[in-house]
Amino acid sequence: MQKPHLLLIVFAFALGTLGCSLFNPTSPTPAPPAPTEVTPTKAAPTKPAPTKAPMAVPTGIRVLTAPPATLTAARLTSEQLKNAEYHLPEYTRTVKLVNGSYESGSGADYISAILVGPIAFGDLNGDGLEDAAVLLAENGGGSGVFVSVVAMLNQDGQPVQSGSVLVDDRPKIDNLSIENGQIVVTATVHGPSDPGCCPNLPVVRTFAWTPFNWVMVRLVSKTPTGAERSIRLDQPTPGAEVSGSTRVQGTFTISPFENTLSYRAADGHGYELAKGSIPARSDGVGGPGTFDATVDLSGVPPGTQIWLEIVDVSPANGWPLALDSALVTIK
Repeated sequence: MQKPHLLLIVFAFALGTLGCSLFNPTSPTPAPPAPTEVTPTKAAPTKPAPTKAPMAVPTGIRVLTAPPATLTAARLTSEQLKNAEYHLPEYTRTVKLVNGSYESGSGADYISAILVGPIAFGDLNGDGLEDAAVLLAENGGGSGVFVSVVAMLNQDGQPVQSGSVLVDDRPKIDNLSIENGQIVVTATVHGPSDPGCCPNLPVVRTFAWTPFNWVMVRLVSKTPTGAERSIRLDQPTPGAEVSGSTRVQGTFTISPFENTLSYRAADGHGYELAKGSIPARSDGVGGPGTFDATVDLSGVPPGTQIWLEIVDVSPANGWPLALDSALVTIK
């Protein structure tokens, strides 16, 4: 009965010897380095990478650029626009408005400028930022109050004037908006026989940018009975290349005087490069109709970009009653 105990002792001793050789080898391995204490440091606040603001655009120059994905800027406010600097279109001086108005001088030197009507907000130069359009009324001491629509670009969150166009003397403004990069003014202006005090011609005027200023590219007016007088130019389409002899097609809502429309070609400066008349076909006097004619643009140099206008002209004084246009290039 003693032998099993002896064998167990011998077996246990052998296992202990083997365990010592396995877990305590004779070739010691280097001990791992003692951990070093790392003192935590407060990370400096990270700043977003600065974005490059759109370059400043001088008055009368518009820069079209694709909006950078990271471009951000503050939106313009009515308060900024009421206290901004303006170059007066009619009296050609630079003034700074305070709470929407400016006044100086007396007698022959008197001048005032006031923001009137609504303010419109929207992108005017294709940079993805919200710009503005305002209505600026100027008076030099007389009865005339000349109202212009003024484009104000968003330059790093600040309003910067970029062109203007006269609406009328003492118009009645109904609405101002920015649509597809164009400025739309709904107002009552002076018709061919209206006295200075009392405009009676309701119009909707659309203004677009040329390389140098804003020009009227579409005009819709109303007759005394309230009927809408408009033209739609279907051909050529905007952006087309046209030859020196090009076809124009479209429709109108009210037939022009003696069924004759006018055409005009003007460059980016507004200089007239070609003009003439085209016949119109209508469903009786005063009815709707169409036009399909060839116009002569042979005097316009190749490569010139022009606004090609089709106009219904008043026989009383030559003022436009309806107009539509397309920006095209002579090839």
